[in-house]
Order: sequence, then structure tokens, then C-alpha cells
Amino acid sequence: MATKSVAVPLAASLRTAERSQWQMALERFRAHRPAVLGVFVLVTLAILCAAAPLVSPYDPDKTRLLELYERPRSRIHSGQTISDAISRRASSTADASRCRSDSSR
Repeated sequence: MATKSVAVPLAASLRTAERSQWQMALERFRAHRPAVLGVFVLVTLAILCAAAPLVSPYDPDKTRLLELYERPRSRIHSGQTISDAISRRASSTADASRCRSDSSR
């Protein structure tokens, strides 16, 4: 019994597509999931930085960077102890609550 055979050149079937160094590097990069996630985070941050005037709720002209290292303003006056300030605060809140209860009558 005679069969017909088709001759396939062996070199053509084993031949692979030629890839450049960049293509091979991109394939390896895509296979590394943490690296892809890192690039995604960096691209997201870059977009947010470019769109900062739209995203940020603060006006850049109203920030006072020179006052950043100043001491906090205190309601305690010089020569006054902390206990004096606390008792003064307590008495002022008691007076305010008395005024509110008097006005409700």
C-alpha cells in the first residue's frame, strides 16, 4: 500500500521568530508581577502629581511655609502657671454654662 507523504523542510519548522533584546526584556518584565505593580504605582503617582492643582483641596498661594517652625501660640500668659490657666478655663466654661441655663428660663 503506497501512501503519499508530504515533505516538510525541517529547518522551517524549527525556525523561531527573531526577537530583539528589547522584546525579550519586555517579556521578562511582564512575567515579573511585582515589577509591573511598581510601574503601575509610579505611573499613578506621576499622573496625580501632574493633576495636583485639580486634586489638592489647598490653595498653594495661601500656605505659610515660613511659619512652619514657629512656636505654637499659647493662651497662657507669661507669669501664669498651668494650674492658673486650667482654673481660669474651668471657671469660664462654668460661667458659660450658667449663662446658657439662665437664658433658657
